[in-house]
Amino acid sequence: MIQFLFVLALELTSKQFTTLRNFRPIIAPNVFRSAALDQLSQTEAQILYESLRSGIVLDLRNQDEMEKSQSKATEGSQWFYDQLQDSNRLTRIHLPILQNVDEFWDVTISHMPLWDRFAATAQTIVQAGALDRAAARYLESQGLFGLYRS
Repeated sequence: MIQFLFVLALELTSKQFTTLRNFRPIIAPNVFRSAALDQLSQTEAQILYESLRSGIVLDLRNQDEMEKSQSKATEGSQWFYDQLQDSNRLTRIHLPILQNVDEFWDVTISHMPLWDRFAATAQTIVQAGALDRAAARYLESQGLFGLYRS
């Protein structure tokens, strides 16, 4: 899931980063996306920040995701967030896509075929996260449209 969108005036490539996951242009050259920024190294946080001349960083995580990630944030990512907060050339906007991630996955699981749900639930006895992975596969195969079927 996209967690951050960058609408920026910069030219960066994903090859410049190893700790910034899933960073790539969506609409070249000014709109980029990435996964969470919580694992940024100090060096890559500085490269990213110094490359941002002006723009908007949209944080698409819900409040729960933000709180969970704070406990795992690296010094580099914390530095980056601090710089964003103090910046007069960049704007960080919190625009969560989902208000309740757990409810989203509960609905996804409830829409899975009964046998798939049963098999994945039984598999959790020996393999942690089996139901979560089955729900993710279902969502990938059906798309969000699959959640609107009765």
